Amino acid sequence: MPSVSITWHTQHDDRVCPICAAIDGYTWTFEGEIPDSLFHPTYGEIWNNVLGSLAHEQEQFGKKYGLLSTCRCHTESKAEFTDLLFKLQKKIDEMKGDLIEAPDYKEGSSKKTSFEDIGIDPSKYGFE
Repeated sequence: MPSVSITWHTQHDDRVCPICAAIDGYTWTFEGEIPDSLFHPTYGEIWNNVLGSLAHEQEQFGKKYGLLSTCRCHTESKAEFTDLLFKLQKKIDEMKGDLIEAPDYKEGSSKKTSFEDIGIDPSKYGFE
């Protein structure tokens, strides 16, 4: 499974609230599914996919209402596919060992070469 990291960034100016300033640069990392909300260990729920930024509202209103925020912060997401690419390369290497030359067909023939034509069991590679 690819991993995804999400980093909180502020505008780095005098309008940034103390909560957002405190979590500037904080990174969450997830394997597989990304949750609908981002939680900080000190400040609780910071971001919600439905309501948006909740961090700035806590500072502005003393409560997290949703959609009332004037927060200008943003998140940066990065996906890491190294593990997935490694598995894909391993599968390709496994398949290379089974390659054989396909039989020749007349030029212009509409016949397609099948797995059976070249002696490969398609179920071995997940094809049914």
